[in-house]
Amino acid sequence: MAQITPTVITQIFLMALLALGYLRYRSGDLRGHGLILVAATIIHYASVILQMIPVLLSEYPYFTSAPLASFTLLNVAHDATGGVAMILAAYISARWLANGLNPKGCMGKNLMRVTIITWAASLLIGLIIHLTT
Repeated sequence: MAQITPTVITQIFLMALLALGYLRYRSGDLRGHGLILVAATIIHYASVILQMIPVLLSEYPYFTSAPLASFTLLNVAHDATGGVAMILAAYISARWLANGLNPKGCMGKNLMRVTIITWAASLLIGLIIHLTT
């Protein structure tokens, strides 16, 4: 059985933060919504840099030496959706901060919807990979 690692705990915490941010949005607190989601983005980047990359490089030496065939479709999907989510979240957060926390300055709901969908998909795929390895 797979262990509950700090990375898994961090990612579940991040999904809870995203849910809280959504609840702040629904209650009309757009500033609180934005602050929570910027915090989630920063924590996620830190998690990738401090937790995920070191584990990948230390536990999976094939990452640097094996042929591309050693990667599964799930790994590729996880990396692709996670990468898109990270880029979009950073972009939205940066625009919001650059526009003085103005809710209209972060590019709107459609981009946010794509971001949350890709972030949730990456988390779900990552959990599947973790639980099956």
